[in-house]
Amino acid sequence: MPHLDEISKQVLEKIPDFHKDNSAYKSYDKKFFEEIEILKESVETLKPWNEIFDVAVVSTKHNSKLPIHVDYGPIEKTKYSLNIPVYNCEKTYTVFYKIKEGAQFEKKSAGINYYNGYKESDVEEIDRIYLNKAAFFNTQVPHSAINPTDEPRIILTIRSDKPWKELN
Repeated sequence: MPHLDEISKQVLEKIPDFHKDNSAYKSYDKKFFEEIEILKESVETLKPWNEIFDVAVVSTKHNSKLPIHVDYGPIEKTKYSLNIPVYNCEKTYTVFYKIKEGAQFEKKSAGINYYNGYKESDVEEIDRIYLNKAAFFNTQVPHSAINPTDEPRIILTIRSDKPWKELN
């Protein structure tokens, strides 16, 4: 994605300090981010901005991890997202898991957000990525963000209910 460093800088300046001290998924009206023209222009190299239905900030506080989960909601609207690193993503990572036979998810809530969660004993790690560039993400594969650092990890996730073009 072009202009990644500038996009990250401007997103970090715009979002509330709340994300620097909490683990949270918070959706914003996409108009909130339209003012970051370079973000909008970069996203539009992959898809028209008017096809974006959700823009959210996902923060993971220092020395913590998010629960193992798949994102909850209509599959056609939550399956794929474009994740953009904003702050402290070089030494933090996302782990992907395979569900063990017979394992069952538990519908859980984190404030106003719902997700289908799994116990560590019900999954097996299959991959991990360091989000050092923008990446497409299948939110229906069980995953968790791990932040072993003393700083928050902050990413921007952008979702559309129509297919994305490939990233270069």
